[in-house]
Amino acid sequence: MKQDNVNHPRHYEPLFFMREPECIDFTELMSFNRGNAFKYVWRSGLKGDTEKEIEDLEKAAWYLNRGFGQVDNDMEKNAIIRAMWDFVKKPEDNNGPRYIKYLILDAIVRFMFPSAVTRIKDRIECLKRKKLE
Repeated sequence: MKQDNVNHPRHYEPLFFMREPECIDFTELMSFNRGNAFKYVWRSGLKGDTEKEIEDLEKAAWYLNRGFGQVDNDMEKNAIIRAMWDFVKKPEDNNGPRYIKYLILDAIVRFMFPSAVTRIKDRIECLKRKKLE
């Protein structure tokens, strides 16, 4: 089957092994900055090389820093986001890149932006070290 890069691009498909919400299901309920950060973390590492992964993570951190202090006040949307997130399966490998991505996305869902930025920076440093090896 041909990949549909317009309606269902592979880098936004569900990450964690079940029919779970796609990236857009979350981001269309979030504020602009929060949604963009979530999107860039979600797709990081899925578009090819390490440089693109680092770039996506840097963009995510930028949007989180820009949106720091902004809160999505729509309680109903936030309840839906958290309920959808509950359907996302936590990866079993507790140290791998998928687990790190899960933790970052979880922090964004829970408005823990400083924690998400710290984890993003750690992941970028790890990727840069691997690149130098």
